[in-house]
Amino acid sequence: MHRKRHEQHPRHSLVPRGGIVKLRRKPKTQTAMNANHRHLFEAAGGAIGALSGAGLGMMAGPPGMAVGAVIGGVVGALTSWALDANAVDFNAHERELDATIGVSGGDIGVDGLQHPPPERGTYSAAAMGVGASEEATAADGPILPPPD
Repeated sequence: MHRKRHEQHPRHSLVPRGGIVKLRRKPKTQTAMNANHRHLFEAAGGAIGALSGAGLGMMAGPPGMAVGAVIGGVVGALTSWALDANAVDFNAHERELDATIGVSGGDIGVDGLQHPPPERGTYSAAAMGVGASEEATAADGPILPPPD
């Protein structure tokens, strides 16, 4: 099934730029971009592992280089996959914590929060706005001079 010349592919759009019409891809979904990132990360790890394995296998000659490149590529790809999976899990956990404490929800530090009333009515001097007197000492005692 061929498209007519004036019809465009649904994933592309024509964007005029400087009088010239260029073809530009529409943005992908976040899931597709994450999958693309993951595949690139694994491929880069595999390539670095293959180079490292080939360098190590060079001691055994050309067959050692080939075997080392294959083993190094597999190990490098698996290592990058594990690191990326760990990062994804860590980021999901951080997003969950941020939502729980209100960082991403926008309610951290909001004025007018309704706090429960005190049960005993014992307020600290700082909470009541009373400054410390001259004769008051710190709760942990006076500061001692340094030893000689």
